[in-house]
Amino acid sequence: HARAVLLDAAAEHSLMLDGALETINDVAYDHWETPFCEGEDPVVLTPEALALAGQAPAVRRPTAPTDSGFAP
Repeated sequence: HARAVLLDAAAEHSLMLDGALETINDVAYDHWETPFCEGEDPVVLTPEALALAGQAPAVRRPTAPTDSGFAP
């Protein structure tokens, strides 16, 4: 959504938009290890969030390789 629309919605609920989005993303990371939304204008749901909501096919972001003890 356009930032202006989200700012209005946040203000209607006495929320600061950036703080609300940060909290939402923190909870998403805690539960799904992925952000819920990204961008500033527009703010968009990530492909992973859409997949979790059943709106799109699952997409996993690449993660940093872990040291498995095996040489590449």
